[in-house]
Amino acid sequence: SLLVPWFTWSFLYAFVFSVVLPTINHESFSLYWFFVEFIRGHFHLWYMWAIIGLYLITPILKKFVKKENKNIVVYFIALSLIFQFTKPIMAFLFEEISFASKIESTYTYVFESLSLDFLGGFTTYFLVGWLLSNIELKKLTETVLYIMGAASLMCIIVVTQFFPEHYALIYSNSGLFVFFYSVAIFLLAKRMFAKCKGSNRVVVGLSDLSFGVYLIHVFIHTIVANVLPNKAIFIPVVFLATLTISVIISYVISKIPVAKKTIRA
Repeated sequence: SLLVPWFTWSFLYAFVFSVVLPTINHESFSLYWFFVEFIRGHFHLWYMWAIIGLYLITPILKKFVKKENKNIVVYFIALSLIFQFTKPIMAFLFEEISFASKIESTYTYVFESLSLDFLGGFTTYFLVGWLLSNIELKKLTETVLYIMGAASLMCIIVVTQFFPEHYALIYSNSGLFVFFYSVAIFLLAKRMFAKCKGSNRVVVGLSDLSFGVYLIHVFIHTIVANVLPNKAIFIPVVFLATLTISVIISYVISKIPVAKKTIRA
């Protein structure tokens, strides 16, 4: 089911950005790079490859991801946070703090020797999503996760504004900041829309269109961002315009029998 949307949008983005735009700008284009961009996908289509990877290991995960094995799932997540999600922070410490840099080689040797790479990737997010959807957290645990999420968001804002050179530290998908911020957003959305599930047509409808919005939005953002002035005050306008237009186009496509397959996973 993922092949149709992947093929369609990867081709369209590669064709527009590797062939059409260079032609309009009177620049040469390469069929080789068109093919490379088609296979890789535009920058935001990395998510498609991540989903495919998760689909491939889902049959294995199904064998132990069950409510009665909750502690095993939590154990896997904990190991992942310790041995994979701390890497961006450790890399930052090794680079910025002289004392920490003295133990870098030992740290690297131990972590590489443990060979726990299977804890990386997006499997952890996959499992956390299952856990938060199926297991009711204690009030204290949920509160702590909200606090960690809010703190992570503040760190992301501060570093982006004042220390952009440390972009990799805060924006890494396999880092603690993005992890806790994502978990907090997931929990907040779960609580907000718990009563709407299956009954609120607007929420359900937007949920059905979200995958299409994800696929389309870069096209729309590119156009909107080039039409409006490049000033901070227009950032909310660009966001709202991109979101609104993407939802409308996704809705129209969803009503066309053949085309709707291109925005459905």
